[in-house]
Amino acid sequence: MGKETIKKRVNGEVRIALFSRIDYGGDGYRRRLVERGFKIAEAEQVDFAVWCGGVVHKTATKERLKEEVAKEKLKPKETRRSQEEIIDYVRNKIADELAEQIPVIKRLGTQENVRLYVMTSPAYDGEFGEEIVERFARLRAEDVWHRAKWNEHLPLKPPPCEKFQEIVCLVPTKQTFRSKYDSTAVDRVVEDYLNLANKPYAPVVIIGCYNVFFYKPAGGESPLHIIALPGLSRIEENRASENQIGVTILRLTKDGNVFVKSHNLNDLVVRERESINVSPKYTKPEKQVLEEFKHRTWWTDGLLAEKLGIDRKKLKKILDGITKKRRLHPPLCFDDASNRYFIPRPWIQQNLTYLYPWPEKAFVEERFLSFGCLHAFCRHTAHRFMLDEVPKLMLEHDIRHLIGGGDFIEGRAHGIPENGELLLGADYVEQENFAAELVANALLRVFKQRLQGLVKNADKKLFTDDAAVFNFVKLTLPDFWYISGNHDEWTEKVAFPALTFFRVQLIKLLRQGTAETLRGTGLVVPVLLEEFLETNIVRMTPLDARMHPSGVSISLNHLHMGRAATKTLRSQHLLGATSADINIHANFHTALSMSRFDPKMGQRIIQQIGTLKLRSGFEDRKGKKVDFGVGYLRGGLVQQGDKKVILMHEVAFFGDPTKYQSLDNKTFIEAFKKDIEKISK
Repeated sequence: MGKETIKKRVNGEVRIALFSRIDYGGDGYRRRLVERGFKIAEAEQVDFAVWCGGVVHKTATKERLKEEVAKEKLKPKETRRSQEEIIDYVRNKIADELAEQIPVIKRLGTQENVRLYVMTSPAYDGEFGEEIVERFARLRAEDVWHRAKWNEHLPLKPPPCEKFQEIVCLVPTKQTFRSKYDSTAVDRVVEDYLNLANKPYAPVVIIGCYNVFFYKPAGGESPLHIIALPGLSRIEENRASENQIGVTILRLTKDGNVFVKSHNLNDLVVRERESINVSPKYTKPEKQVLEEFKHRTWWTDGLLAEKLGIDRKKLKKILDGITKKRRLHPPLCFDDASNRYFIPRPWIQQNLTYLYPWPEKAFVEERFLSFGCLHAFCRHTAHRFMLDEVPKLMLEHDIRHLIGGGDFIEGRAHGIPENGELLLGADYVEQENFAAELVANALLRVFKQRLQGLVKNADKKLFTDDAAVFNFVKLTLPDFWYISGNHDEWTEKVAFPALTFFRVQLIKLLRQGTAETLRGTGLVVPVLLEEFLETNIVRMTPLDARMHPSGVSISLNHLHMGRAATKTLRSQHLLGATSADINIHANFHTALSMSRFDPKMGQRIIQQIGTLKLRSGFEDRKGKKVDFGVGYLRGGLVQQGDKKVILMHEVAFFGDPTKYQSLDNKTFIEAFKKDIEKISK
């Protein structure tokens, strides 16, 4: 831990914890869930934290006020408090409870408090939210600062780089309508911020209260980085498109990159009743009955008698006996109107625990780097990025899995050769072979450097051991999964399947390259090398979900449709069509990453990859810009039953289009002429 802290300070990055929607007082509030979220933030060694709205539950606060007024009416007139006094009492009481129940984040290894900025949303915290948080901040002046505006610019001191001087956090001021797509409500708040135009925009925009998680990187489509936050309470109502529960960690680095990490707590909330601890003071029959309340929120005596195979009268006697033992945990209540037995909600809210393996136990980590829409031989493609930067990124971030999202070639349909966007008039075979060379270069450069590092201190006896060397190859050569795109499939019009030559050429280059590297390092070439390369290079089909070597299912897609103004529309559409844990797709030349939780499948990640084109004539004519670069995904996995589930994932997008420029056939011709002139002299 100490070394990591020192490394973080030397690197100069800024790390921020982001929370939203604990909904104190509401049905979904969970004290121990909030504690878990704050412990995660503490373990992440954040520089400060921001709580973006949803501190108190708007309706629950009003109900509490009504209850207090009703109590007051029972008192003699002369001793009753005024309406203002009652409101003030309720506000102060809630603030006192928050001060007691909200944890303090400490810097690791010290007693220093991490600053917590707290914002309130009129739409979610209600009319009393701001006053409650003001008092809460006064009670916790050592670590809590209240921020009253709906759009708070927070300076970064010191900033990690020139690009990131501040961030802005937004909360909604008015109630939104129910929406199918996660970005709909978020975009309205961002538009409100942009329409203000009263000061320079912050480069990173963070939006709370909607209980969704997505990250839209700055680029061609959006001038700003946009991050929508999950909530930190059980979702009991759906006012927009609420789905995500968790904690977000934002890292801004000195080289200008943005890493957004989400710790998924949905899994813990779905299984929260499993943590109900039955007191040993209950009798054996009572314990047996209470165990059933771990699986359902309520039982009638009839349903429970059938489930346990106990005589109904006998069970009724046991249940009534439990209800009388109010001091034991968990207590049980009976509702005459519905004939239901249940554990009271206040006990659930205060006592359930949420066990999260990290940081005590490390995740099984898997890292992916994905590119899409390479468009080899297009004059607007930054081929040099694929050649130089992709291998560097794979080595820097320890990438084991490279993903190709389709459109490896520019193609020859739709008048592309005639409009000048195809370099040198390349045919389909030349385009596919060149794309294969670019991919092979990335894989082989990573393989060579990793292999040299692995065998540096290895026993030389293993160099001639076929099985040992084969294991070296498996440990150092990344796998490559890919799918064809619509540009690739244009070859089917001239009677050969998409990417046929690409695959043949790629495996040929990898066979030659790995064999050459092995021999150059003094190792034998394993007999099974050819067979391994065939299985290590996997072609996917649309909507197919296959088990990946990482231990989770993956689906690659290249949808044949245009982009949409609603940012998450295409990604959510695809989630509904596949059954994979990780979904990666391309074609729209825009980038986005999001997650959705399914109680059966668990947390599902989807990453929409941009392009390696700087622009295109097609998009220029439609007034559209592109998101340039590649997508990074780091998954933190844990074994749960017979499968691995995703409890943490971190995303980023890499690529600076300003470093590259479009090429021109005339450039090649002029360079060729100069070479002729040199030769003739």
